[in-house]
Amino acid sequence: MLADACSTLKDGEKPIIHSDRGCHYRWPEWIRICKEHGLTRSMSAKGCSPDNAAAEGFFGRLKQEFFHRRSFAGVSMDGFIDMLDDYMVWYRDKRIKTEFGHGHHGASTQTRSCGMIGGDGINDESNKTAPPPEDIACSLKKIKSLGLSKDSIYFYLGLLVKLIYSRLVDADRTDAACFETRKQYRPNTVDWQNLISRLDKSMRSFDSSSEINRIRYQINEQCCLAGARETGIYRLSIPTGGGKTLASLNFALHHALKTGKCRIIYVIPYLSITTQTAKTFRDVLGLNADSDVLLEHYSTAGTQRSADVADNASSEFEDAGEHQRKLAAERWDNPIIVTTMVEFLETVMSARGTKLRKFHNMADSVIIFDEIQSLPRDTINLFNEIVSFLSKITNSTILLCSATQPLLEKPNERICFFRKSLILLLKWKAMKTSFDVQELLLQLKIKAAMN
Repeated sequence: MLADACSTLKDGEKPIIHSDRGCHYRWPEWIRICKEHGLTRSMSAKGCSPDNAAAEGFFGRLKQEFFHRRSFAGVSMDGFIDMLDDYMVWYRDKRIKTEFGHGHHGASTQTRSCGMIGGDGINDESNKTAPPPEDIACSLKKIKSLGLSKDSIYFYLGLLVKLIYSRLVDADRTDAACFETRKQYRPNTVDWQNLISRLDKSMRSFDSSSEINRIRYQINEQCCLAGARETGIYRLSIPTGGGKTLASLNFALHHALKTGKCRIIYVIPYLSITTQTAKTFRDVLGLNADSDVLLEHYSTAGTQRSADVADNASSEFEDAGEHQRKLAAERWDNPIIVTTMVEFLETVMSARGTKLRKFHNMADSVIIFDEIQSLPRDTINLFNEIVSFLSKITNSTILLCSATQPLLEKPNERICFFRKSLILLLKWKAMKTSFDVQELLLQLKIKAAMN
């Protein structure tokens, strides 16, 4: 090919030759042809081409912005050359980025990578996940103003670096996926008011003839009112059987609507009740199994679906759905997420990009920890630092749910869960002899206060 190109040269023409194939710079025949025709190879020394990266970058943008996704049917060679010349003029004179210091073109310097083809470009939305410098500076000021110990400051800074890295990884991979599929990124959005209406409708359909159901309803009403509180760390103490799962969901939905939170993350310590909790949420919110409003992310999630795929003739369609579920599990971009404590801690503390990718989507969220009393004692200090960072730095609200609230603020003291449970059981037995609704309400009422 190079020899054929050289045959078209006129006498005295000795152009510069560039190739984006690295092997050409070391291939003896390529070197011989260049010397024979007096061609100048675009490199300063053997095996070292300073302009190679820039040239390859240009050819990549040329193919992305000018050549791909465009039909040249019916275009003559002269017409193609004219179109290419127009692109080159646009690239040289208008597609100049201000961050390179070339700001003399005014408004035209505000360009995007796909501006020639799609106006706003394919990847604009995914690029918005990258944190602007002022957000990073604001987070650093917050950390400095909290009056933390030296160890806590270092821990917070480490989490901040992971948060930034998480945004970078997610933006990069999402952008690449959008480019390959030729689709524009659309973030998941949710109508919290619609979900609240669905939950209220389901709650009203419950049997209200018994005293315990009426008490559960009143607890839910208190959770609705508590949802208007500011972002912070709260506790929800309800004995077993008091409707803690739906009460916490009710609080989360109203709080997300009031404070503009992006998603609700429900963290459960026991794998045995994750599927049950997810099914309860789908039932009361009227969501089908394929709804992208709720994501189940734990080790057994999707196993039944995979078994169905094996027996289904239309497996290609099902496989595509399973692929989307796995992608959603990597990102946590769904409005409601049901997961486990193990997955939560692995996400925050991991050093792998695949795990950390979803970390930044914990920001601006309502994170509910169910059965928080099961948290191992040797992880309490770590857990306290993480949830404090999520609340104070990333603007997330934390809700700690349990029938027997542990003393997380005193991790060095022995916590006697059995003693608290025994006292609670004795109170319930005492009520059976003299049933008092107001007294029972007092025992079951929500205790939401800043931690």
